[in-house]
Amino acid sequence: MNKKNVQLRNHDTTGRTFEIYMINTTEVAGFQCDLPGVEIKGSNGGLLQEHGYNTKNSVSRILSFSMEAKMIPVGTGVLAEINYENASNEVCMTEIIFAGLGGSKLDNDIPECLKLN
Repeated sequence: MNKKNVQLRNHDTTGRTFEIYMINTTEVAGFQCDLPGVEIKGSNGGLLQEHGYNTKNSVSRILSFSMEAKMIPVGTGVLAEINYENASNEVCMTEIIFAGLGGSKLDNDIPECLKLN
């Protein structure tokens, strides 16, 4: 099965951060999601940074891909740490897109929302 398993976890109330964690069974070429419940200030570290992905965000969306067509290999790990402000009671992950080789859409699950308060 080639479905991406994603989780929101490791919430730090003081630092206003949480992680997007991924378990993938196929290589990933790009990633995008919305995070309703917070205003995104930025993202750091994780597999996206480790593999040199170009990551941008608005207050509600993260978009990341490799300009050099590098793939994130099969495995598990923190995809990115999200910095936020102006949080509601929880953050959810919606409009999730994982891209594979040639931009093909990969299947993924929808993680549980993460309680912030």
